[in-house]
Amino acid sequence: MWLLKLHIAISILCLLTCDGFCILCKQGIEDNGWKAEKKNSLFKRIINHWIYFIPLMNFIAVIATFMMITVKKTKYEEFAKKQEEKKK
Repeated sequence: MWLLKLHIAISILCLLTCDGFCILCKQGIEDNGWKAEKKNSLFKRIINHWIYFIPLMNFIAVIATFMMITVKKTKYEEFAKKQEEKKK
């Protein structure tokens, strides 16, 4: 039972972290070329946040949010292209 409570607490913390940083750094995300989310109704936002309650996916979502704040989209696309070329 304690593990379930811990998981829910961490999931809510990650959800609040991502939402908070997206709100605070909205301009920086847009300046880096990432498309900002449109304002949705509360119901749609709850449905779209199901990913935060899957173990490990919530941490990946937090890392992706910080990546969007700090990395320009063009630089990310160049990096992804180089990585794909290495696979071939």
